[in-house]
Amino acid sequence: MEQTTTNGKAGSTSNARSMAQDIRNSIASGASSVADTIKEKIPTEALSTAASKVADTVSQSSRYIAKHNLGEMGEDFTIFIRKNPASSVLLGIGVGLLLGTALARK
Repeated sequence: MEQTTTNGKAGSTSNARSMAQDIRNSIASGASSVADTIKEKIPTEALSTAASKVADTVSQSSRYIAKHNLGEMGEDFTIFIRKNPASSVLLGIGVGLLLGTALARK
């Protein structure tokens, strides 16, 4: 019976990793699509320059997400927080406000 429990845990861990990989791939693909759409849809030159920078950043993010696993991203995030504690706190507050606003509307 212990083997069943052990196999069950291994199976659920494997499923969780597979789901995380699928989510990571979906995010990378979606970010790449957003970058392409931004580059295609912006009509004016002034906005085009700004949009192009945003699209390039989104594209770089997409490539990063596609290349790195969750563990590597977590390590990079930890390093960023240690190097930029004030920015990290402000970023956390901003993300919290956005999530709170989005969840309050539902």
